[in-house]
Amino acid sequence: MPIVTLEIRGTDLPGRNCDPKPGGLPYENIHVGIARRTETVELAPGDAPSVRREFNVEVREGDDGAFDFRGPFVSGRRGERYGAAMGDRRRRRRVHRVPRCQVQALGAGS
Repeated sequence: MPIVTLEIRGTDLPGRNCDPKPGGLPYENIHVGIARRTETVELAPGDAPSVRREFNVEVREGDDGAFDFRGPFVSGRRGERYGAAMGDRRRRRRVHRVPRCQVQALGAGS
């Protein structure tokens, strides 16, 4: 099964402290990281100027010719998979939308 390396670059991070919804307590000591299965790993301070993380993804080509992405940094159902989130769930990156020609150029397709 071919493996490709994906890179996430985070900029304009949330800062070390921020206010929640009105009436709530402020969030403190904020860090960002990437999601690996059910945990967040490779943490960086939320006030860092930028963050860069790499992770490997396994690529399979299905009988229907569509690519499927797997690994500890990939979540979601087939056809809806996304790569490791950095910081929060709003920043998920859909890996199933990677163009076929790019996957093939990486040597992961036939």
